Amino acid sequence: TTSPGGAALGGLGGDEALLIGTTLVSAPTSAQRRIQQSLLLAQELQKRNRELAEVRGALAEAEGELARLREEVEVTRSELRYSSEPQAYLLEALRRRESD
Repeated sequence: TTSPGGAALGGLGGDEALLIGTTLVSAPTSAQRRIQQSLLLAQELQKRNRELAEVRGALAEAEGELARLREEVEVTRSELRYSSEPQAYLLEALRRRESD
C-alpha cells in the first residue's frame, strides 16, 4: 500500500489498495487530491462508526447497571418501611429467639 495516498490506504485489502493506488497514479493531480481526501474521509467515518458502537455498548451496560441499582434501592426502601413497624420488631425478635 505504498502509493501517493499511502496513509489513506492503510485499512484497505491488498487488491483494493492496488486498484486505488493505480487509479491515484493515473489520475490528474487535482483528482488525486479528491480521491485521497475521499479515502481519508471514509477511514475517518469507519473510525467514528467503531467509536459509536463502543459508546453504545457502554451506554447499554450503564443502563443495565442503573436498572439494577434502582431495583436495589426499591428493595432497601421497602425493607426500611417494614423495619419501622412494631410488628417488624416483634418478628425480628422471634426470628432471633428461634435461631438461638
